[in-house]
Amino acid sequence: MKTVAVVALAAASGLASADPLFFEGVPSGSTSGTGSNYSGTLNYTPSTATTGVLVMNLTNDTPGAVGGRMTGVAIRWDDTGASASLASTDTNFTDTGSPTSASPFGDFLGGAALGGNWVGGGSPNPGVAPGGTGTFTWNITSDNAGSLTNEDFNYPISIAVRFRGIPNPDPTGEGLSDKVPNPAPGAVALAGLAGLSASRRRR
Repeated sequence: MKTVAVVALAAASGLASADPLFFEGVPSGSTSGTGSNYSGTLNYTPSTATTGVLVMNLTNDTPGAVGGRMTGVAIRWDDTGASASLASTDTNFTDTGSPTSASPFGDFLGGAALGGNWVGGGSPNPGVAPGGTGTFTWNITSDNAGSLTNEDFNYPISIAVRFRGIPNPDPTGEGLSDKVPNPAPGAVALAGLAGLSASRRRR
């Protein structure tokens, strides 16, 4: 499935949700407390009764003084039988498979990372630097994919991001790492990405 911009996806189908979901990380819930953080949007478009496309824009909001690059991301929602496979990205990340283990936050329905390994080592330099943004297009497979909307991704800790290369006296030169979860995202207007909603998905 070829990549299309998030706005084009939303406009191409009446089934697409009008507003993307805005999300951001919670540094206070991270594994190392380095101050690393991120934010972004999700937008979902059904394709068939059992498939759809999810586009994620993910920005590294880590302060430059903290440093650290995003080297992995994992996603999930409230459907244990579903899966997410990476269709395309403008980053150096590759698919981590489904399920993706994003310890200590548990298993996720899909993910992407440097080397296709969410907890992998090696140089973090190919990751997304502070201030940078990556776009990820996911192919979604689920028994109810045709009826999913953006609000179905309004799920606690639906996203986890790994950061590496945070400066420290580490003799390996690879720096510290951190893993940052997010809360349930809220819907925001496409224009301006403002007005975080406190509404939660209902079944």
